Amino acid sequence: MSAEHRIISVPGLPEPVGYAHAVVAAPGRAVYLGGQVGAGATIADQFDAAAANLIAARVPAQRHGEAYGWFGATYNVGVGLGYVIGGSTVEATGSAATFAVGGAFAVAAAVLLLPAWRREVACATG
Repeated sequence: MSAEHRIISVPGLPEPVGYAHAVVAAPGRAVYLGGQVGAGATIADQFDAAAANLIAARVPAQRHGEAYGWFGATYNVGVGLGYVIGGSTVEATGSAATFAVGGAFAVAAAVLLLPAWRREVACATG
């Protein structure tokens, strides 16, 4: 990777006016996603654009199709499980417990991602 920053935008979208970009910061490999302004797009459209930018920033071009496939599959599995787990939790214990279960999943995800984050920091700092 070059020593310069790369700004990545989804092909085919209009020029960014408050739209999301992924910036791969040199000399490390950290990726920063810019903020988004609605500009007529739905939240789902904005999320899809941000995910596409993240894949474009982190995955080699020859593997983009595979990465988009994995993202789509895992996203849909997560949404499906979320409905089942959330609905079951509300039915069994009430709505307040649903937030506790969601928080537990968030903490578990953070713990699982911590080793990858540490590798990223070590790679960026040399």
